[in-house]
Amino acid sequence: MSLIRYINNVVYKEIELPASKSIYNRLLIIKKLYNLELDIKNPSKSDDSLLLEKLIDKKSKIINCKNAGTVIRFLAAYFAAKNENKILGGSNRMKQRPIGELINALNNLGAKITYIDKRGFPPVCIHKSNLYPKTVIIKGTESSQYISALIMIGAFFKGGLKIILEGTLMSKPYIDMTVNLMKLCRFEINYELNKIEISEYKSSLNQLKKIEIEADWSAAAFWYQIVLLSKNLKIKLNKLHKGSNQGDSKISEFATKFGIKTSYLNNGIMIENTDKEIENNTVWDFADCPDLAPSVIVMLSASCKKAIITGIETLKIKESNRSLALQNELKKCNVKFTEKESIWELDASNFRLIKNTTFKNYNDHRIAMALAPLAIIKEIKIKTGNVCNKSYPDFWHDLKKAGFEIID
Repeated sequence: MSLIRYINNVVYKEIELPASKSIYNRLLIIKKLYNLELDIKNPSKSDDSLLLEKLIDKKSKIINCKNAGTVIRFLAAYFAAKNENKILGGSNRMKQRPIGELINALNNLGAKITYIDKRGFPPVCIHKSNLYPKTVIIKGTESSQYISALIMIGAFFKGGLKIILEGTLMSKPYIDMTVNLMKLCRFEINYELNKIEISEYKSSLNQLKKIEIEADWSAAAFWYQIVLLSKNLKIKLNKLHKGSNQGDSKISEFATKFGIKTSYLNNGIMIENTDKEIENNTVWDFADCPDLAPSVIVMLSASCKKAIITGIETLKIKESNRSLALQNELKKCNVKFTEKESIWELDASNFRLIKNTTFKNYNDHRIAMALAPLAIIKEIKIKTGNVCNKSYPDFWHDLKKAGFEIID
């Protein structure tokens, strides 16, 4: 357990955010599956990306995906398309994270994938079986990663693949990201309404040869929290761009409601507090960007506001049950966060942080990083260690550069 306090002797800081693991992981799958001669600059060094790099070339049958949801879902489609025998499993938490919709879709395309333990959940056994092209129908209400996994293998089929999406899409910007990256790599894709058509891959002299991964907008969210709470700290975040493929770039829009100004520079952004007071009883929808929810909910809480939160159904199946984790930890600050038929009500009107409050991180990088900025208000205790390596390996180091003291 570490003690975190804010020294408050920094007024400006420049931060090098980690590369987007969402972009890098997709490009890695595409590059390997189609044997592209693609030079990927600024690769992600997150644990998830390093794990994917290791497992995608692993020759052994048993593949341990730990607690990396993206890794197991992308690799399930990847190994099925490559007609390989593999057993995909992971941590105890992974066994609670659903994968059934993706496995059903792959089996409907000719794969032979069976469950080893509980139906609909890892571990799964992928048996050698030739996939064949046809139209596949999949629900979009649970995870966009299932759809992205299918899109990326779609051009591997002779004749391509047609995907029909059913229901309200969760995290749609991540589907858009996958489609845009495939197009950038010169694949032919048509995406209209609820239908995605991917043409069969044909090598071309016009292939993309080089790409640089932009910084991670998801990681930027925690710096918006810090700017809000510190009042006078200005932060420059490098390699973030306007019009990004990343859905979590929406944090800049959310932040304006808190009075945080985002200025776009040549190769990054500047964020600063304008001291504008956020309104009470606001409504926030995170259906397109659930990873931003922990940061914004903590920002609302520290601002002593009431709010309605929607679109966070998928938080229950992340690295932890994030909605429950937030409910439990914010209760320590007299914040009520309650669910009523998929709508969450936040009441932080009596927010109060006591010095040396001890927070749990649930072994979840986003919970740890969302709670840490509260140390600006009062010093807190939370387990640090390697929890943030999953997406932001330098997070604790960067906090120190920005005026935080961390005592182990």
